[in-house]
Amino acid sequence: MSTVISDSKSSRNNKDTFVSSSKPLKSLSHDSATDYVTFYIIRIIITVLGVKEDDSVTKIISRLTEKWINNTFMNTEFAVVYFLASEESSDSQKMWRTEELKAYVQSEIKKYSIVNIRSKVVVQAHSSETEDKLITRIEQLLNRTSYKVDPSSIILQSINVTHLDPEFCPQSTTVSEQKYYDWPQTNATETAQQTCKNKMNRLATRYCNISIINDRSEWESPNMEDCKGLPDDILGLKDVHVTSEDAEDIAKHILNLTKMAANLTKEETEVILNKTSEIVNIGNLNTSLAETTLEILSALLPKILELPKFTNQILKLVEEVGQKVYLPGGKAILKSSKLLLALMAEFEEMYFCVTSYHEDKNPEIFLEKLPCGQALARVFLPGSLQTHINQSSRIQFNFVGYTSLFKHEENRNKLALNSYVAGASIGNSKIVNLKEPVTITLKHEIENKDNRTIKCVFWDFKMNENLGGWNSSGCKMAYTDVNYTTCQCDHLTHFGVLMDLSRTKIDAVNDYILTIITYIGCGTSSIFLGVALVIYIAFDQLRRDYPSKILMNLSMALLMLNLVFLLDTWLSSLQNDALCLSIALLLHYFLLASFTWMGLEAVHMYFALVKVFNVYISKYMLKFCFIGWGVPAIIVVIVVSIKRDFYGSALNPSSDIPFCWIREDTVFYISVVGYFCIIFLTNMAMFIIVLLQINSVKSMNEKNQKEGFLHGLKSSASLTFLLGLTWGFAFFAWGPVKVAFFYLFSIFNTLQGFFIFLFHCLMKENVRKQCQIHLCCGRFSQFNYSEWNKKSIIGESQQNNSTHKISTETFVRTKSLQSSNTCSTFNGSHSENDRILKNDESYTNPCWGLPIKQTLGLPSIRRMAPTATEIHKP
Repeated sequence: MSTVISDSKSSRNNKDTFVSSSKPLKSLSHDSATDYVTFYIIRIIITVLGVKEDDSVTKIISRLTEKWINNTFMNTEFAVVYFLASEESSDSQKMWRTEELKAYVQSEIKKYSIVNIRSKVVVQAHSSETEDKLITRIEQLLNRTSYKVDPSSIILQSINVTHLDPEFCPQSTTVSEQKYYDWPQTNATETAQQTCKNKMNRLATRYCNISIINDRSEWESPNMEDCKGLPDDILGLKDVHVTSEDAEDIAKHILNLTKMAANLTKEETEVILNKTSEIVNIGNLNTSLAETTLEILSALLPKILELPKFTNQILKLVEEVGQKVYLPGGKAILKSSKLLLALMAEFEEMYFCVTSYHEDKNPEIFLEKLPCGQALARVFLPGSLQTHINQSSRIQFNFVGYTSLFKHEENRNKLALNSYVAGASIGNSKIVNLKEPVTITLKHEIENKDNRTIKCVFWDFKMNENLGGWNSSGCKMAYTDVNYTTCQCDHLTHFGVLMDLSRTKIDAVNDYILTIITYIGCGTSSIFLGVALVIYIAFDQLRRDYPSKILMNLSMALLMLNLVFLLDTWLSSLQNDALCLSIALLLHYFLLASFTWMGLEAVHMYFALVKVFNVYISKYMLKFCFIGWGVPAIIVVIVVSIKRDFYGSALNPSSDIPFCWIREDTVFYISVVGYFCIIFLTNMAMFIIVLLQINSVKSMNEKNQKEGFLHGLKSSASLTFLLGLTWGFAFFAWGPVKVAFFYLFSIFNTLQGFFIFLFHCLMKENVRKQCQIHLCCGRFSQFNYSEWNKKSIIGESQQNNSTHKISTETFVRTKSLQSSNTCSTFNGSHSENDRILKNDESYTNPCWGLPIKQTLGLPSIRRMAPTATEIHKP
């Protein structure tokens, strides 16, 4: 028991108060859950006899009262909470209850001193007994006997016991060593516990006492002995409270924890950055503290697992350090292993140069009025910037030596950051549209020996949903060579140089030629696709069968794809984000639609060649249209719903103007390359099946091998463009043959629309006849129509007679097969030979010019009327 009392002189003269321990003198074990805790105040008057005059009264009273109380409540249901005693006058006659006691005291007073004490004791009872019984019990214990320790004695004069309700200690929060502790509501005489914020295996405690003044519960000061010191883990920093007095100690502690860490999770990174930001924002920083914060960021950079999410926050924090650091001489240079800062209080036309840099060595930084020599980075601010600066603005140059902070944006555009990053800013002002540009010269990390594409870019904090990204707007390349690139920009921020670092590079001449071929081919295809669509729409006889309708849909998809592609570059130059997003969506949609309709051509051929038994597909073209136009729309909607920034302006390696397209490689490879691979493999399989059919037919008719070969070659070429097999050149565009296959890819695919017009309009007989009938005039039109009609009837009659003579070689003509090759020659008009063929059981495929024997079991589908929708065998 600890006791706090005054010395003997003051106690005798001023009736001072003596207080014993604020916690129970003994602890009670209450195993039963039904124990009921109550409190009682005991007011007593006692006389202490036998105090020797040469003894210290203070020590004697402390010792005697402690022993008396302990002995009184020992092995009972009571525990003393506190003991309050005040000295009374020793000659007071009111204290003696009996004459015997008075005589005894008067006889003893000659030899010993006498002290009269008025005391208040608060006890705690652990019992389910009623209050009255417990009060009686306390009185009995105290009146049981007087307490004597020779030669001194305690004599009880009076006693008064009452019930006490101290209530509880309320919920509260305290701060200890920059950490917050929340204490719950706690009952009187109980101890609350909290885990140390910095040491998770230690406890902080706080005792709920009963006040000696008002007999109410009140908190004592927390016991934080086990929690002293800053936390030994990064997450523990979350509860550290930063003040100006301990900011430097906390910064050094954070630096040590960061250096000792291996890899940092997102949560740990956020804690370090937030605490560093608190340190920076407490007020002006001295040079030492500013460099410590930069060193924290430098140590943090290579250990962040999700670095792209924190690039903007780190760059802004570096700028805040530059704004808060104290500049005693008007200038300051702050250095860390990966970040450098140079600061000026007043603007001057100045060069900022970093001439050498290595993480383990002291970098060389200069602020000069004259250009420095060869440097890793050089930034020049023109004098015209003076108009954008007020008196309180300071000039800040920064250098980022850890380029991985920005490299997560590289793969998107096939360009890599090939320099360190340097930047400049003026206060918190946004400087844009400068008449006299800022000049930045950066050294290449990899020499540009083969004249690869170079881009001058700046870090745009708003790109990629505010994660940041490279943007070339407002920047242009003024000069470049093998080792250096000089850029000019009309604004202030962080600058860098991007370079195409792919293994095989297309030189500028070939790149220019390919660009010209692409635009000419797309323009040519657009014209011929438009003409083909007009012809098929204008003449009802040409669009009655399924293959013609499928061809029309494919032509429409290709036409829109070419038109959007041709407009893309011009519209992207307008730098309208919403417009660019729309163009990228349309380009993606019509590309997928074109692939899909090429695949549907193959599906229709499958039904014609393989499914030879009774097949009924209701609403055949409606289902094809849903697939052809609906599936691409679903894919595009899914992509844009996941992340809008998947589409937008992407840097084009061959042009200074951005191109509106898919900006994310993963999305491109899944939604374009993967989708095309499925279509391509399907169409290639169908192409092989058709070639095998042609070859089998030629082997049965050796007399017409030359003619069959030519027709087979024509059919193969037609199918190649119809099924989009020329897109397969993209699979071979790598390595030493990359340029050659780029030429093949560009020529054949941009001219796909022209070849469709060539094979399925210009070289298709029934299309030519319809054009001659309806578009030509005079004797030429009538002559051609009558001659063609007459020859067709005679030819078909002769073939009919020949066929009937050879019953074992009955030929069948597959409408769907010939139409899958869009060679539905006899669907053009309802002529006499058309009626003959409707009743004929065998005829030659006019597309290939070869008979298909029914006896070979080849698949066939009966020729149907133009309005029929069923596909079945005869």
